[in-house]
Amino acid sequence: LKMQKARGTIGSKAIVVDDDRVGFIGWQGYDGSVYRYTSSINSFVDGTPGDADMPGRLTFSTTPDGSTTLTERMRIDSAGNVGIGQSPYDATARLTVKTDGTNDWGILVTDGAGATSVGLYVNGSGAGEMQAYKNDQSTIGLRLTAEDNANSYFNSGGNLGIGDSDPSEAKLSITGVASGDYGLKVVQAQNMNGIYLDNNGTASGLYIENTGGTGAGSTVYTNQGSGANSALVEIISDNASFDQPALKIQQDGAGYGISIDHNANNSAIYIDHDGVSSASTLLIDSPTTTTGRVLLVDNCNSLTTGSAALFTTQSTDLATTATGGFVLIKSQGNTTSGVNQLLFIHNDH
Repeated sequence: LKMQKARGTIGSKAIVVDDDRVGFIGWQGYDGSVYRYTSSINSFVDGTPGDADMPGRLTFSTTPDGSTTLTERMRIDSAGNVGIGQSPYDATARLTVKTDGTNDWGILVTDGAGATSVGLYVNGSGAGEMQAYKNDQSTIGLRLTAEDNANSYFNSGGNLGIGDSDPSEAKLSITGVASGDYGLKVVQAQNMNGIYLDNNGTASGLYIENTGGTGAGSTVYTNQGSGANSALVEIISDNASFDQPALKIQQDGAGYGISIDHNANNSAIYIDHDGVSSASTLLIDSPTTTTGRVLLVDNCNSLTTGSAALFTTQSTDLATTATGGFVLIKSQGNTTSGVNQLLFIHNDH
């Protein structure tokens, strides 16, 4: 079957122009009084033609129920792009599926029994939502599914759930992590923070609830060598008026408040105090201690030439300071009611 089209006359043909129909195939049915079109295929010029240049498109039309007018349902343009549904189509997309503006599936794949359907669902409420569902059109959002579980879900509030079909409690909710997998992994090779939290609220910027039996709430690991120029953990308070602790540890259990397992050939704790002269470098406030020790240095069993405690100074002013002292032991309690020794040294040797 070959159809040809030219403008002008048979004896003086002229070039066709854009949108000229050059071919038509139609099917009709008898409605009891006249023949009516049921469907058609049309061929059009799709662009500006010229010598050895004839762009074309095909359109496929059907007549909807209750009508006698053909309606375009699909087209293939000169670039090979396919549009299904209502025109106009997106000329930049290989495939455009356009619904009639109501709650329609744009693309739907259904199994042979019709029990399971997977597709792209377009909501016609004017909210501009795209929905992907597995046999469920009741909830507004974007849900990407695999088999019978929602792997990723955007709800109407913009919350994202990964493994969580109802992420209403968080902007990002991750659950159902497989054994051996990380819940969240960030690989940062740039000269910026791996994770940046800008907290302007009244609650914690980062809250870790650890209910595991053996795992640590937070672990910071490094294998950096001598070329490292940053601390493993750094806490910076950059406002001189900030009067709260830079680090606060509340221990209500039976374990240590701080435990340092130190195997390096350097100080386990180093305090560089450049504050005001009247402030303490180390202050221990223990108002409820009755029978324990406020400060205990213990298990120094390997000492041979070292000291359990060593105080040194390079100050040249202590000798002339009337009220100062290198080591000061002071009791501000009631000295008349049987106070124990301020300094007690017990040597079993």
